[in-house]
Amino acid sequence: MTLDADKLYALLPSIYRIRDQEEGAPLKAFLTVLAEQAEVLQEDLAQIYDDQFIETCAEWVVPYLGGLIGYRDTAATNASSRAEVANTIAYRRRKGTVSIVEQLATDVTGWKARAVEYFQQVCVTQYLNHMRPTHHAVADLRRQRQVMWSQTPFNPMPHVVDVRWIASGRGRYNLPNVGLFLWRLQPHRVAKGTAKLIKDGCFTFHPLGFDMPLFNPGQGEESLTRSADPVNVPDPLRRRPLFDEVEELRQSLADGRAESVAVRRLLWFDAARPVFQVFKNGTAVPAQQVLICDLTDWQRPPSRLTYRPRDKRPGDNSPDPQLPIQIAVDPVLGRLAFPADSNVTGAQVQVTYSFGFSGAFGGGPYPSDTLRAPVTQRVVTGGTTLAQALAAVGTADAVIQLDDSATIDGDLTITLGADQDLTIQGNEGTRPVLTGKVTIISAKNAELSLHNLMLGKSVQMTGTAETTLTIRHCTLAPVELAQDLSMKPRPEPSVRWVDVGSHGTLVIDHTLSGRLMTSADVSVRLLDSAIDALADTGVALAAADDGKVAAGTLQLVRTTVIGTIHVRALELAEHALMTGPVVSEQQQQGCVRFSCLPSDSRVPRRYRCQPEWAVQQARGAAQQRDPFVASDALTQLEIRIRSSLRPVFTTTRFGQPAYLQLHTSCPVEIRTGAENGSEMGIFHSLGQAQCEANVRVRLEEYLRFGLESGIFYVT
Repeated sequence: MTLDADKLYALLPSIYRIRDQEEGAPLKAFLTVLAEQAEVLQEDLAQIYDDQFIETCAEWVVPYLGGLIGYRDTAATNASSRAEVANTIAYRRRKGTVSIVEQLATDVTGWKARAVEYFQQVCVTQYLNHMRPTHHAVADLRRQRQVMWSQTPFNPMPHVVDVRWIASGRGRYNLPNVGLFLWRLQPHRVAKGTAKLIKDGCFTFHPLGFDMPLFNPGQGEESLTRSADPVNVPDPLRRRPLFDEVEELRQSLADGRAESVAVRRLLWFDAARPVFQVFKNGTAVPAQQVLICDLTDWQRPPSRLTYRPRDKRPGDNSPDPQLPIQIAVDPVLGRLAFPADSNVTGAQVQVTYSFGFSGAFGGGPYPSDTLRAPVTQRVVTGGTTLAQALAAVGTADAVIQLDDSATIDGDLTITLGADQDLTIQGNEGTRPVLTGKVTIISAKNAELSLHNLMLGKSVQMTGTAETTLTIRHCTLAPVELAQDLSMKPRPEPSVRWVDVGSHGTLVIDHTLSGRLMTSADVSVRLLDSAIDALADTGVALAAADDGKVAAGTLQLVRTTVIGTIHVRALELAEHALMTGPVVSEQQQQGCVRFSCLPSDSRVPRRYRCQPEWAVQQARGAAQQRDPFVASDALTQLEIRIRSSLRPVFTTTRFGQPAYLQLHTSCPVEIRTGAENGSEMGIFHSLGQAQCEANVRVRLEEYLRFGLESGIFYVT
């Protein structure tokens, strides 16, 4: 029973309620306070009951429930161990099986995994009492499916023995070896985003016109005992599997077996959740009218394809059926094209797809607990526009929410009022796109927050009034599409304080951005973000394009910076990764800790920063081994460490799934150099080093005796 103030007040005799109303309702006020405490007590009692079950308990209770069944916790990570504790008993019942190793790795890390027993792929003489007819000694290169998956975890082709140690990441094909493949990139699904028109009849899935691979959102596996298949993992889509499926669909229609198409469960184009979908003027293009092909040269497809029925006999002169083609899609490049005779002028083309990225950084349709409420104005396609919403709120405090992933074209001007608190945010599960320049007219003590948006051009603050600009979970592209469809650097900074002498605060949180330009009186805070000047010598943050004029104060926390920084004062740099020199004009105050920055940087005192910390450790170890070591040898050792201890990224190309992800060949001092043993830079909070350590501990516990394991990153 839930007790509130009204229910308690209604239990009183009428005479007391009448007298209470005459006295100004002090008794009702007392019962209101009493009801609040009763509600707290009821919630606490309900939570105590919920804490008895792993599915409903609070997060802090999970290790205690795990202790009841002998669960051994591993290295700390941000991922919850709830799933592992819940399934620990089931795991132990199946200990030693490869499917449990696979499922356990997924629960420990949050990444999709596939375990491969390499003894099944090694060319060996078979035992006559245990024949394996599918185990061939020679690869059949005529089977395209085998060749297509040959360099993946789903490789079905036989191999000769490889005697190298699998734990080193080099050897694989040997009898005692088990390989564990992990997909670190996560898929994020965009629903009905606006396709970018490149030229007549040709579009890209990316709303700004960039080439990017589409990702498989990943289907759930049916049981713990089944290994992951290609449709179960968040991998970049390939042309051939999708091509084979839609071709089989069209062939079935040509054969007159439409009913079999309707009842057959598709892998990639399942009606409930296809890997991608294209909408023309609001109508979805059916899968059997999609042509999967290579659109590198933007070749437009035919509007019809002819198919010969399989049961058509020789001598039958009846015409073969022609099936319509509405659109061609290249999932590797993220491109789509309509037939040449198709009229798409003025048509609204929308796309639903999944893109891959390391985590919830930048603008994206992932869950968010930082959206503000209540919403004052809602912007939706076909309804209220963003400009109309801004005009409606005027200079009052407001929250304007964009409720879909549509692209909004044209420049935008935001005029703030004094003491105004304005938020423009994309709704959870969406990724709105603004392609024009955003100009902000500052006002005294005003605050503007941009949340969950993708911005195609720069954000410029005009005026000298002290204003706070917060950009959270946004993407500000450092590059743009050139006339020849190539990518070129954006000529202007992504965020810029235009007027000299401007005052204010710039907060960039969980954002992917290009270079920044602020005045000397603007305080900048960078949190869990990436600032990309496209080159180590580019200017990432300063008050002038040439980087010779210092910006204001700077706080740099869990951030990756590609380029140079010139500020008046560096108050704090923590778990940061900087590829270019950092210059702070004031070095008496501030601290740089657990970060990586070039040795020629001029910053406040450093604490366990790379490469200085590695040099100090190496010199100490060398002198401990040989107290009389020559100074020249120490100098050569220092030069070698400083030249080799540099960050290595999987790719620095903006728009790619592995953008700014640290490569496995990156020095371990950077990949595990943070205070808690995690990596430096934007992806510090993901705890990827701890996840890998957790997997290695679990492999030792659950693998059968005599087997050797190795971990391989697919993405």
